[in-house]
Amino acid sequence: LATVAEAPGLDAAREEIGEENVYVTGTSEVDLPALLDRLHEEGMQHVLCEGGPALLGSLLEAGVVDELCHTITPKLLAGDGRRIVTGPPTDVPVSLGSLIEHEGTLLGRWLVNP
Repeated sequence: LATVAEAPGLDAAREEIGEENVYVTGTSEVDLPALLDRLHEEGMQHVLCEGGPALLGSLLEAGVVDELCHTITPKLLAGDGRRIVTGPPTDVPVSLGSLIEHEGTLLGRWLVNP
């Protein structure tokens, strides 16, 4: 669990899942680079993050994304859906790592350019 020092229920979380499984990196907002550093110190060389557009925006803004996997399915939908990234304006150049097609579905792996 990655959380902040001001999180309500912090003590209960530590008791429930164990102190060693609760990473506090920040006071009121998770310090994403510090969290990634801590995970690396714990021996986690590869970290997969699945979240929504706001989390992806925060990760990109913090400069801790090195690749993005993106799936496109063969379907057109209408609505007021958000973009893949929300938050402050972000412009991160990427290059294609791989692109696989299966029955119309595209699986893309994009590498963030430093």
